[in-house]
This record gives sequence, structure tokens and C-alpha cells, in this order.
Amino acid sequence: MRNAVHTEHSASVQVPGSERIRVEDDIEARLRGLGNVIHNLVDAPYPGLLRERGRIREALEELLVKEATLRWIIRVARTTQGKVQQRLWSDIDKALTSLEKVAESIAEPNSVGQH
Repeated sequence: MRNAVHTEHSASVQVPGSERIRVEDDIEARLRGLGNVIHNLVDAPYPGLLRERGRIREALEELLVKEATLRWIIRVARTTQGKVQQRLWSDIDKALTSLEKVAESIAEPNSVGQH
């Protein structure tokens, strides 16, 4: 997998108006992309890693749960306003960045830390 899951440019979510909406939409697009990567990893065969298959499967299942949780938190964030909304989007962005790094480490275990 050549396309990195993690983006180096985390969005700032403390902006007003249309820029805020663009940032929120970007976060949602990243989350959809992460979901696609996770599902592709779950469905991918790993014939060379049979000894580690259980550990990888557990990590992927944990990623699936966390990705689904972020989708629910986004629904909540969309219904809030003000500082609560800003804080939720900031927390979502941070959590998503972390999950993207984990997914990247599973997809390309030898590339982590080499950037």
C-alpha cells in the first residue's frame, strides 16, 4: 500500500463559518478513507504472517470499533454548538490522526518511523 493513511497536515478545527464546515467535511472524508483502509486490511490475505494473524486480527477489530465510535462522535458534534462543538471536532481530529497512524503501521509495518 503506497498511499499513506496518515496525513501530515492535521486540520485546525477552531475556525469560524464556511472554513469550519470545510474542516469538518475534511475530517469526515479522512474517517471514511480510514474505514475503507481498515476494511481492506480485514479482507486482505496475509499468508506470510500466519503466526501473527491473531494479533493482527485483534488490532484490526479494535480499529473497526474505534472508527465506528468516531462516526458516532461526529454525529454528536454536528448537533452541538460553540466551544463544545470546537472541542469535539478537535478531539475527533486528534483521535483520527492516531488511528491513521495505527492503520498505517499495520498496512506497512516496516515504514513506521522512517518518514
